[in-house]
Amino acid sequence: MSHRGPALRQTSIWALTLGLGMLIGLGVYTFVYARGGSYLTDKPEACVNCHVMREQYAGWIKGSHRSVAVCNDCHTSDGVIDKYAAKAMYGFLHTYAFTTGRFPDETGRQGEG
Repeated sequence: MSHRGPALRQTSIWALTLGLGMLIGLGVYTFVYARGGSYLTDKPEACVNCHVMREQYAGWIKGSHRSVAVCNDCHTSDGVIDKYAAKAMYGFLHTYAFTTGRFPDETGRQGEG
């Protein structure tokens, strides 16, 4: 009878644990680096974390609209669950687009990549 089965199983568990730990670590690092916590608020300044939103933010800050609404009032759903589900979905899609270069830069040109 061979004892390779338990050793192989233990190695697989360690490899899975290491891989999962690295994935979680990368996710936490990315969340902190991208100032992910700011997106959990209603503060319009969070929208400026993304360089392509500077012009929109500047227009909002100079206009009278800022006295009656913040970005989330019009650009997310009502209700806590729907609001944060929308924020999560858009956050993922924006992150994917910026990471892959499939989002126009401030000049309107598509990114390289």
